[in-house]
Amino acid sequence: MSAEPIKRSKALLPLSREHHVDLLLAWKIRKGLNNHTEHRRMADYVRYLEENLMDGHFSDEEKLLFDLLPQEDEMCTHARNDHKQIRYLIAEICERKKDDNHLFRELSDLVEAHVRYEERELFPYLETKLSFEKLEEMEKILSAKHDVFNDTWQDTFWIE
Repeated sequence: MSAEPIKRSKALLPLSREHHVDLLLAWKIRKGLNNHTEHRRMADYVRYLEENLMDGHFSDEEKLLFDLLPQEDEMCTHARNDHKQIRYLIAEICERKKDDNHLFRELSDLVEAHVRYEERELFPYLETKLSFEKLEEMEKILSAKHDVFNDTWQDTFWIE
């Protein structure tokens, strides 16, 4: 039995495309750890993705989508807490002087779990909670802000 692809509102498609990049990050970290890649190389890539994709992605999810629902909404709170923990782990990885496989594993596991949560639970929930008009408005805003991400990173540490 094959799994049916998730039908996604056009409004959320730009964010879903970026989630694919996040899943690749988790995979690349795991491959890098298996290859015994120098941690600094992986940390540099993590920082690159944070600055060029994740910061804007998290900010737009929080301000443009989650803020449309009541502040105490549990599903959005879950996602905000994940964002906070991911940011914390990235800071720990990038600012530490000592190598720590555990931090990289924790980051890759959390990024993967977070993406799965948003795609399978949160986004379908948002699609039921937000009006058609609001989703149309979000489609225009998110499509303009989130073009297809072009990963120009040259150090392919996950291949070695």
